[in-house]
Amino acid sequence: RLDGSDGFTVAAWVALESFPSDLEVPVERLSPSSVFQQHDGARGFDLFIDTYGRWGLEIGTSRGNVRVDAPDRFPLRRWVHVAAAVDGKSATVYLDGEAVATEKLKRNSDIEFAERPLELARSHDEVTFLNFTLNRLNAAYDEVAVFDRKLVAEEIADLYSAFSSALPTGEASLIVPASR
Repeated sequence: RLDGSDGFTVAAWVALESFPSDLEVPVERLSPSSVFQQHDGARGFDLFIDTYGRWGLEIGTSRGNVRVDAPDRFPLRRWVHVAAAVDGKSATVYLDGEAVATEKLKRNSDIEFAERPLELARSHDEVTFLNFTLNRLNAAYDEVAVFDRKLVAEEIADLYSAFSSALPTGEASLIVPASR
């Protein structure tokens, strides 16, 4: 269980097949999916991705939610290393060992975790149509890691470097075996 006193970091290797589906609604009413999340809408964290490939991090704090938006669309059909590193001062999202966006938290902000488990490829705000859930992810995951402190940039770069030269292709990892 994370306590957040030294921050936290969540990281994973992800090969995403496609952006998540959603209802045909105005863009401000989209319900993004999550690469990983432990969020209940007000507390916790959510590394989200929407139907247009926009992604980032939302984190609940004692002084309100903070959102960190990545500047570029999330890569498809290849292995990427994603990480979110947060403490009481700032929140940063990483892609392939590099910081891509950071937001400062309001002064004296405490991280507020939700009372729910960490989930992968599933939104905390699922969208259904008839009996189908629309906004889940179709992806391969590997080396999911949770740290009870905010890792520094060099440590996240090391997580990326440890496996970056030995990755299979994203395409091969996303094939569903005929035996299923």
